[in-house]
Amino acid sequence: MFYLSSDILMTKGSCGSRKAKGLLKQHDDYLLGNHLFKSSYEWGVVNIRFFSNGIRILKDSTFETPKLILDYIRKPDYIHNAEDFLPTGSYKLPNGTILTGTQDCELPEHTHREIVDIAVLILTGNLQIPDYQIKQAKLNLNN
Repeated sequence: MFYLSSDILMTKGSCGSRKAKGLLKQHDDYLLGNHLFKSSYEWGVVNIRFFSNGIRILKDSTFETPKLILDYIRKPDYIHNAEDFLPTGSYKLPNGTILTGTQDCELPEHTHREIVDIAVLILTGNLQIPDYQIKQAKLNLNN
């Protein structure tokens, strides 16, 4: 996963130029064919996608995108707790990188509880545990 902040310059016939926000979404056949989620000059949004050689701008032929302005892009730090790994206080990843110390999650603290609540909800739904509805109601109250 990458964090991305970008502006894309859009032009459409005689309408002139405008800035649009680049939206990084999971792209699959459903999303690409859904008119509610497509790139739009009128709404000022353009779907983008990472691929092995760069960033692809997903648009149709109704407008042009002559410029992509990247403000911020980086890969988040790898979350780990190697210092508590016994006996060495370190461990090696499959790619050969040796980790030491700790790296906490970079998401804001208030999102941690919500992530755990969603994980519990998914698990109870998959296991068909009777209090699934109660857990779902709790999650809805938190939002």
